[in-house]
Amino acid sequence: MPSMRYIQITSHEPIKAIDVSTQIHFLLTPGEARGPDTPFTDLTVRGVDISGEDEKYNVRLLSSKRVATVAKALQTQSWESLDKVAKAGMDIYPPGSWHVGLRPDFENLRDFFSDASEKGYAVLRISSKR
Repeated sequence: MPSMRYIQITSHEPIKAIDVSTQIHFLLTPGEARGPDTPFTDLTVRGVDISGEDEKYNVRLLSSKRVATVAKALQTQSWESLDKVAKAGMDIYPPGSWHVGLRPDFENLRDFFSDASEKGYAVLRISSKR
């Protein structure tokens, strides 16, 4: 399953990184209900592109301000509400149980951004260009 890697940027602590399934994005941004200006688009498409000439990976930097916005938005979500969204169906995945097994990814993502926000860190997001 494709994933995205998130890395906290810090100069005084060990690097903290997590890998999260790209399907989490579809749970957080179902259909057209949330526009491109929602905090959750920072999880997949926004941020400062620092990929350079790399043809294999997209690398984007999320400022500490954007990280705080994403963290706050993630805190408003519960797995139970996302479970209902998935079971109702979306424009990419059919209704059902395609999301089973994603709860740990959601909880890791929420905790990761909360931690980064509390510490004032920026975050790198790395994903494949394929």
